[in-house]
Amino acid sequence: MIPASLLLVLAWQFAPPLPATAHKVVAAGTVMIVSGDRGEVRRLFALAHRESRWTPGARSDAGACGVWQVVGKWQGTTCKALRENAVHSTLTAIRVWRAAGRACGRAGQWTCWSTGHYSKAGREARRLYNERRW
Repeated sequence: MIPASLLLVLAWQFAPPLPATAHKVVAAGTVMIVSGDRGEVRRLFALAHRESRWTPGARSDAGACGVWQVVGKWQGTTCKALRENAVHSTLTAIRVWRAAGRACGRAGQWTCWSTGHYSKAGREARRLYNERRW
């Protein structure tokens, strides 16, 4: 059995472009290695399934790209990098997912992810989260 960390190193070294099946395996492995929380792993897997059905080349009309459907211009990356580099795409998605959790709380995390922290729905989720903390 090949350790998951070795898969990550190989994927990083030979990243662009990975076949779709390998991209899924590397993305899933990255999530399991980076996230120590099993609940977060399940939520991220559900997110990838909901956003793109684990399709690396997916692109939305809003400009979101890759398995995780992250808008590259807001994260300082390119759509090409998000679609082709599984490790980069997954680490970017985890960073954005955790920022959504910090901004809107766990209950509003899906809303902040899908609409953005500063959209009307994201502001409402943040407001509700901040009221509950007091």
